[in-house]
Amino acid sequence: MSDHEAAIQALHERARAFRSRIQVRAWEQRQIEGSKGTWYRVRRLLARAERAYAASDEAIEELVAAGARCDPVGEELEPRKRYVLVTAAQASRLVSGPGLVVRLSAELLAAKNLVLVAFEPSALTP
Repeated sequence: MSDHEAAIQALHERARAFRSRIQVRAWEQRQIEGSKGTWYRVRRLLARAERAYAASDEAIEELVAAGARCDPVGEELEPRKRYVLVTAAQASRLVSGPGLVVRLSAELLAAKNLVLVAFEPSALTP
C-alpha cells in the first residue's frame, strides 16, 4: 500500500470515529432533553432533605394518610417511585435503622419508596 493510500485510509478511519462520537453525543442529548427536567427535580428534592430512608408501602400509605404528600417527580421515573418529604418527628414514628446517603446513587434510586427528612419544616412546601 502506498503512502497516499495509507493516508486516505487513515482519514477514513478518523472520519468514521468522528461520526461515531457525534452519534453518541446526539443520543446523550436526546436522553437529557427527553427527561424534561426530571433529574433536575429529583436533585432539587434531595437538596431539601437531610436524611433518607427506604420505606415499606405501608409506611408510605400511613404518612400519606397523615397528610404528607408524595412528590410528583417519583411518578416521572420508571419504575415509578414514591418520595415523601416529612419532618424528623413524622419519620421517627415509621422508619428506623440506618438511612441512605442523600445523593443520586444506585442505592437511593433502587428504593421503591423513600421517606426524606426535611432540613426544616419550611422545606416541606415546594
